[in-house]
Amino acid sequence: MSLHNNLPSSPLQVISETRRDLIGSPDLSRLFDSTSLSMSDESISTPLLSPPLCTPPLPSLSTTPPLSAPSSSLEPPIPPISEKQIRIDVGGYKFSTTLTTLTADPDSMLAAMFSGRFPTIKNPEGYIFIDRDGQYFHHILNWLRNGTLPPIEHQIERESLLLEAKYYHISSLADFVMNLDATLEDKTNNRASQFSVKEFLKLVNTVPSRRKLQLASANLTGLSLDGISLPAANLKFCKLDQASLQYSTLSESMFQGASLNYADLQHADLQLCQFMKCRMQYAKLNNANLSNANLMGADLTGCDLQGANLQGANLQDAILQGANVQYTNLLNAKLQGASLHGITNVHHAKGLKR
Repeated sequence: MSLHNNLPSSPLQVISETRRDLIGSPDLSRLFDSTSLSMSDESISTPLLSPPLCTPPLPSLSTTPPLSAPSSSLEPPIPPISEKQIRIDVGGYKFSTTLTTLTADPDSMLAAMFSGRFPTIKNPEGYIFIDRDGQYFHHILNWLRNGTLPPIEHQIERESLLLEAKYYHISSLADFVMNLDATLEDKTNNRASQFSVKEFLKLVNTVPSRRKLQLASANLTGLSLDGISLPAANLKFCKLDQASLQYSTLSESMFQGASLNYADLQHADLQLCQFMKCRMQYAKLNNANLSNANLMGADLTGCDLQGANLQGANLQDAILQGANVQYTNLLNAKLQGASLHGITNVHHAKGLKR
């Protein structure tokens, strides 16, 4: 007989045969019988337990795969939907952004479009198509991200962006563009009215010698026009702040309502000029000739009038507070109602009653 035929077919068979052999032994049968008698005498009804057997562990029959330790090479978790990248094709211009940006303005059309309430169709490349001009859509995204935009100088670009803001119902951006447009328009107008020295001199040379220069309300701020000759010019309401007009000839010119704060008019010929209601704070009028000039109601606060000729000038209701009148000629000047508080070097002024 082959040895292979005597081998047990499984561990369970080994256990079963071992238990049968032990119980079938005569010595063990007698032991079990005596134990049963002694236990019955003691009226113990506890059933007999089989002696423990040293058996090999049974193989596990569970089909659950064993758990493995977490691996560091696992893929990162999928980010929340608010941070997922969304690709948009706006009129052929392609953009990548997030749901957070697109829904930043809850009242906008973009927030409604990407709220999940409406289906969005993607093209084969995975882009959501919007049939609008995409040339200015980057401004839309930047506004939704930052809440502001840098100045947009070109008017056509501002008008186009305003149309897009209204289409997407982003009212805050529409208001911003309209305010920006108004601000830049004001600046443009100011620049347009402000002459350069070259432009000013070109204009002066085109005026016939017998005609008076007409420059009412012109912006001449900061221009250097030293030595220029403009007798009887119309400079009403001009802006001449910080302008330099040293040794210039401006006799009989009209400056009513003009602004000449910090202007330099040293040694200028200003005879018979009209300076009513002018603002001339801290202007330099050293050695200027202002004889018979009309300075009624002018503000000359802090002016330097050292050596100036104001003989016969009308200074009624003028403000001369803190002005320097050292060696100033004020003979026959009209000073009724003038404010002279804090003027300096009064004792050196000529014609000023102390």
